[in-house]
Amino acid sequence: MTQSPGIGPDGEGVYPHSFERLGAQLGFHISAVVLDPGGGPTTTRQVTVQVLCGRGVTPATPTPHKTVWVRSGQTKTVTARCPKGQFLVSGGFQRTNFRGDGGNYVTESRASGPRAWTVTGSAYTAYGTIGQGELTAIAYCARMKKPKLTEVSSTPVALNANQVGSSTSPACPKGKRLVAGGFSSGGSPNAFFADGVMNSDNTFTTRSYGFFGPVSSLTSYGYCWPSK
Repeated sequence: MTQSPGIGPDGEGVYPHSFERLGAQLGFHISAVVLDPGGGPTTTRQVTVQVLCGRGVTPATPTPHKTVWVRSGQTKTVTARCPKGQFLVSGGFQRTNFRGDGGNYVTESRASGPRAWTVTGSAYTAYGTIGQGELTAIAYCARMKKPKLTEVSSTPVALNANQVGSSTSPACPKGKRLVAGGFSSGGSPNAFFADGVMNSDNTFTTRSYGFFGPVSSLTSYGYCWPSK
């Protein structure tokens, strides 16, 4: 997902509530919210969704989901795991619900081994509203004799408070193609995930906004698949 123009200096922009594959649509689905913390006129933005298509790999069903409930001030982690005989193809998250008056939001979404996808989230309260909600991790799995997905990760970068920061993974090695991406705020609840972009050079870029404060280590993960 990308947006134009990008996140504003006060955090105004479009933020995803979910990153998930919808099998019936043969693509990825992103639900999003426009957040304008400063009030006043809100800039209209154009949002573009990326999807990478391929042949020969059919995700198994049912798709593993795991859900937790996150209350204001809490940080929770949840992991969806592939069943025996299956390995990870990709992953995602859903059901975060934050707005200007509070809610829960994602701070990590990435592979945690060859058969699991892990998501972390926090929740906050604003204007007297009780911020809380569900957080779901999704693992997209396929039957394989051995795992094919490999990971490349960026050097963690610092993200300042009230600023947009980005982190880009290394390129997938020769003979492999970038097929998915993930990110982590290093355990910090201070940033809102803004977008994740698959670049033409086989790298993955993550952008986040330091809404509540700085983040010491924003990491971008690229997931690579054999090109043949």
